[in-house]
Amino acid sequence: MSKILSLIKELQGEAKARALFSLNNLKMLGNEHVKEFQTAMQSLEQSPITPVKIPATTVRHTEQAVFAVKEVPDDQFTGIFNSLLGDQEPDFKKILKNLIQGALNTLLGNVSVGESTYSDSYISVIPEAQVVTRVDVLIWRYQFESHGLTATAENAFVYGLNVGVVDPNKTSEYVLRWLLWQMVVNDKTIPEGERKKRFEELWQHFKPKERTGGLLEEATRRHKELNEFTAKVNETVRNPSAMDSWSGATLYLACSDEEKKSGKIWAVNTANREVTLVAGSGKSHAEGVAPTEAELVKPTGVAACDESSFLIADYATAKVRLVSNNVIKTVFDGTKDPGSEADPIRPACVNASSPERFSIVAYQEGDKEAPLRLVDVDLANTSVKVVKQQELQFPSQIKKVSPEVHGILLPGQGDKLVSFSGNGFVAAIPWEGKEATVRCGLGEETGDGERAKNLLLRCPRGLAFDQLSNLFIADGHSDVPPYHSSVRMVTGNTAEGTVRTVVSGSNIHAVVISGKERAHPNEVYTLADDRHGPGRVFRAHPYIA
Repeated sequence: MSKILSLIKELQGEAKARALFSLNNLKMLGNEHVKEFQTAMQSLEQSPITPVKIPATTVRHTEQAVFAVKEVPDDQFTGIFNSLLGDQEPDFKKILKNLIQGALNTLLGNVSVGESTYSDSYISVIPEAQVVTRVDVLIWRYQFESHGLTATAENAFVYGLNVGVVDPNKTSEYVLRWLLWQMVVNDKTIPEGERKKRFEELWQHFKPKERTGGLLEEATRRHKELNEFTAKVNETVRNPSAMDSWSGATLYLACSDEEKKSGKIWAVNTANREVTLVAGSGKSHAEGVAPTEAELVKPTGVAACDESSFLIADYATAKVRLVSNNVIKTVFDGTKDPGSEADPIRPACVNASSPERFSIVAYQEGDKEAPLRLVDVDLANTSVKVVKQQELQFPSQIKKVSPEVHGILLPGQGDKLVSFSGNGFVAAIPWEGKEATVRCGLGEETGDGERAKNLLLRCPRGLAFDQLSNLFIADGHSDVPPYHSSVRMVTGNTAEGTVRTVVSGSNIHAVVISGKERAHPNEVYTLADDRHGPGRVFRAHPYIA
């Protein structure tokens, strides 16, 4: 797409207008096929797209439009399968990549101008994992003409990939035997004289008396358990606005009731799955009272400081309050200098590296043109540093800074990270500093396997780290219904880090990664729009590191 856009820039007048019109139509057509494939993937568990009706439980699926493709590059598929399967199971990914590479090359080898489609299912046996997989492929391709504007960008295609695990209990023994035999016959590394022996070895893995406790059962059990956990949290916690955790052991969720002008903070124990009210529901504004006796009006941010204390950003009262040792106290008051009673600095979100050191995204509504404020607080040194929006220094390609910011992340060491949602990038800003360096976003690429600096972010919101200091970005929404969004991981938290998608959803606002040493490792927790009504809901997802 960037190649076509660069060619369009060289055109002038009516020719440029016609080219842009055609390109926009092509993009719209591609996006429609992405949505079509998303819908199709949701019905593939029991209805494969080929006559071979072998049911499978979906474990991963992805859909994407790619433009300006002369051939299918190897690194494109490396990114796709890293997204689908993580960095594990290299042999499995190699098998799938070879299967689908062949399918795409067949389709792309058809040089007729215009659009064409391809769909198929592939069955593969992974003996080491005692699992049979079904991979469904949906492809739409538009072949450009070989002259004019698109002469150097041969085609555009949309792909949909669905990886499912076949349940042997829902497949007849005869079909299962046939699948195993086909695998043996097609494996060129097995000498012809050893095929029968290899088949019998495989059958020992898959015959009925051995078909319990395998990968499918574990995946099904985990999926069910996470769904039950999600439902349990949402029964108690209504319309959460913010979420944070120190190490994944306890999640803190902030909720506010706009009509009642009251808020609450809930703690979710990720080990025993219990949900407990830890702040709010009271009427007291006094210092030093029990957290549940305090009144919270509009908590829009929450930040874990350590294993037992957390901060609350209350936008309505313009205060940040610390909960520690079962008491609550104010640690930042936006109605005081440099704010005022008439024009307070209102905290919207907060993140902490300790109970004494935290950063705030805030707004001073009296400044209509540039209300954004970034506040760094060091209680140990009684330091409060406020950087105004107009004081921030950005790279030259950012002509106008939007005050819309929805996330901040403050590590123990290094720069804080801020998600500039209105501009579509995540920036690193030094403590008490003004110079912003783009860490992720402002690019044109959307696929996995890309560098963070080349990625297109639509509306980055919540930010999180995992135990390996990889950066996770809740990319809020697209501009196309149903407003599909995702959580993107940046390896190593650098502009050169590679990107992959770990969760997809509908307008995701916040993300937290579970601690690997905890009772429920490798889980992703998100706050996202409720598909069934207004407001937001909590969701727990499996995560392949």
